[in-house]
Amino acid sequence: MDQANAFNGPALYVEVVVEVETARIPQPFTYSVPAALRETVDIGSCVLAPFAGRELLGYVVAVRSAPPDGVAVVKDILDCVQVETLFGQELAEVAEWMSHYYHCGRRDALRPMIPKFMASSLKTIVGVSPAVREIIAYSRLLNAGKPVQLFFETERETVTNVLHGLPMKVSPKQKLILQALTEHPDGIELHALTAQLGVQRVTDTLKRLQERGLVTIVKSIVAPQVQPKKRKAYRFVRRPGEEEAATLKITEKQAAVLRELERLRRLDFGRAKPVLQTELRWRLDVSTSPMDALVEKGLLEAVTLEVRRDPWPTSGKATSHRQLSPDQETAYQAVCSSVEGNHADRFLLHGVTASGKTEVYLQSIQAALDMGRQSIVLVPEISLTSQVMDIFQSRFGGRVAVLHSALSDGERYDEWRRIRRGEAGVIVGARSGIFAPAPDAALIILDEEHESSYKQDQTPRYHARAVAARRAKSANATLVLGSATPSVESFYLAEQGRLKLLTMPTRIDDRPLPPVEVVDQRQEFAEGRGLFSGRLEEAICRRLARKEQIILFLNRRGFSSSLLCRDCGFTAKCPNCSVSLTYHAPQGTHKPYLQCHHCDWRQPAPTRCPQCAGDRIRTFGMGTEKVEIETARLFPDARILRLDRDTTSRKDAHRRILTKFRNEDADILIGTQMVAKGLDFPRVTLVGVVAADTGLNQPDFRAAERSFQVLTQVSGRAGRADLPGEVIVQTFNPDHYSVVAAQKHDYERFYREEIVYRRELLYPPFSYLANVIATAEHPNVAEGAVNAAAEAFRTVAAGGPVQILGPVAAPIAKLKNHYRRHVLLKAPDAAALSHVLDDALARLDDKVKDILTLDVEPQSMM
Repeated sequence: MDQANAFNGPALYVEVVVEVETARIPQPFTYSVPAALRETVDIGSCVLAPFAGRELLGYVVAVRSAPPDGVAVVKDILDCVQVETLFGQELAEVAEWMSHYYHCGRRDALRPMIPKFMASSLKTIVGVSPAVREIIAYSRLLNAGKPVQLFFETERETVTNVLHGLPMKVSPKQKLILQALTEHPDGIELHALTAQLGVQRVTDTLKRLQERGLVTIVKSIVAPQVQPKKRKAYRFVRRPGEEEAATLKITEKQAAVLRELERLRRLDFGRAKPVLQTELRWRLDVSTSPMDALVEKGLLEAVTLEVRRDPWPTSGKATSHRQLSPDQETAYQAVCSSVEGNHADRFLLHGVTASGKTEVYLQSIQAALDMGRQSIVLVPEISLTSQVMDIFQSRFGGRVAVLHSALSDGERYDEWRRIRRGEAGVIVGARSGIFAPAPDAALIILDEEHESSYKQDQTPRYHARAVAARRAKSANATLVLGSATPSVESFYLAEQGRLKLLTMPTRIDDRPLPPVEVVDQRQEFAEGRGLFSGRLEEAICRRLARKEQIILFLNRRGFSSSLLCRDCGFTAKCPNCSVSLTYHAPQGTHKPYLQCHHCDWRQPAPTRCPQCAGDRIRTFGMGTEKVEIETARLFPDARILRLDRDTTSRKDAHRRILTKFRNEDADILIGTQMVAKGLDFPRVTLVGVVAADTGLNQPDFRAAERSFQVLTQVSGRAGRADLPGEVIVQTFNPDHYSVVAAQKHDYERFYREEIVYRRELLYPPFSYLANVIATAEHPNVAEGAVNAAAEAFRTVAAGGPVQILGPVAAPIAKLKNHYRRHVLLKAPDAAALSHVLDDALARLDDKVKDILTLDVEPQSMM
């Protein structure tokens, strides 16, 4: 449609989610689109819209030809802020589903789909009016430069106000604002003003002051801070003849530039593509002078090229499809058939460790690429991204894009745009990668689908697995959930036929699963052993002698779990959280310190007890630092690496550590659950689980499941190639069913025992849960809010199937200096749970709702 027809075309209406301060305002709102904007506005557009006397930014989530029934008055949007849309209809539908399922505002549901580096913002500058500025200047003159006190502080200033025709009375709040503005003669941003005043809402007061001519309010749209990276380049125009070259005085260096550009043009079948200035300088070892001179002579053309900030340069090593085993072939054919048939099938790929799930993913993705469509691959941890990216790039090269939080804003910006434009056929990312703006996704894969890290712990508290299922439905895409230890919920759905189960029960080339030996630490401690049992210490020595590699696993950071006084029982606790401080003993010149891993509080470690002044204050428990120190003491010639959050805080640290280990520049890798999944090192023949009990006794119904999963996953790191592997598990609970099942590599055995407990206690998959947490700086406020919420839930749920448990103190009763109490809702189906939540929350006062956090499908009760 041309512009003239657009002006005379049919009316257009849009549903807009407006950027307002509170999520309690029902969204979206309907606006009409002026004729001049009808060719520009679409789903995903950022627009400027009038709202309650203000102008706010918002995002279009639907386009319609008529307003909804009952909507009589519709205002026009004012402008379309960005040409590039930020999401399409598919993600708009997912956001709408998320807002209902997770009971969050539409604005919150859209937030993960609108990267900060792509979003425009509205800047509001507030300042005093010109007349008030004159008063300020005159007042300073009268008061010899002393701080200005406006409005009736002195008789002289009162006279000044009257002379300027200004109002003679202002309210206390207006006076407070005006006084603050006198400190900023050039104006101040609205959010900075509210922060300075310590208040949240000043909009109405500012509007009244503006109407009275006392302040000015200027709004401007700020474009995204990250922009395309551009570099100078040169395009070959022509090569002069000998006579012209002499006339133009072509130097040898200029001639070399022309020859190189002409050579590149011939290699590119005669197309004169621009070549970056930096590349030419590198190729010819020349300055920019010859190139600029050739531009002046009309032989080259200077242009500006957009350059990609590549977060993961390809290694150059390409791999091809591998021959599939019969089990792999069966799984691949099922997935491929679904992809090629555009079916929204959902598969659970249950394959033991090293059974070749990744190769099934790769060949299924190739099927999607052959159709010209995209695939999204999620991994649970950034630590896995390095290995996954190396594998996927070796197969698909530059068609792979990566999205995760460790990238710079510029790198994420470039990757996001490649995905949005369809230039990247394979998108690899962590949890938030499910919101990648892929316009034509045919396949969505969640590797290690059981991982709790797929659950977002901030609003919107979504689970990537559930969002992936919903997105696959909207996109008519195939969903594959892969794991050696599927979540109980997913395996139950497969048993019920709601997921199609694909199994791969053996390793590639029929390699055996490593034998697992369980060591009873009770007996070892009775015999005076330390961190390592005699059996584990002996096994490490044997591997070091054979130049093989070892992984030691402990799911706890730090040197030890706490500091304990043996005289009075004092334990160092965080002043902000109801948890013990973790003791860290860094190597080198740094002194030992205590740290809270929830709020990051730190303090020097005391050498005497702060409570009784005794000197028998000792560390209690252990962490990866302590294991590292003890390993170095026992095996002084071993090359040791540690992989945990403390060693991987810097960008690309995961990749550097794992690459070093893969290149056999280290003998022993010590780590938390970062080393438990997805890693494939051919020379690892021993895995030692230093303490299998760290998560077994957590106050969480998933504790046994998580323990089984991590033991099975870390055991799977051994013996993945030609060298046979062995696993040694040290535990104080050798008879626990999760430990016994992990020793046998027997998922079904664990599942059959676990599902009995879940059924008896009505935990998922036999129920749907919502955890409602009240958080406040004062314990009485948190208790009052959670009690009010529980009463509302009980009133609405009376006589129905929804159970209300609590309220009680949360397992971590104080976190980051806020007190926490919670109430748990348990329902037989999602609809019943949603009904109680919606009706009960509608009954609560806004002040109560402001301190409540609602977590649907909680993965942790802590």
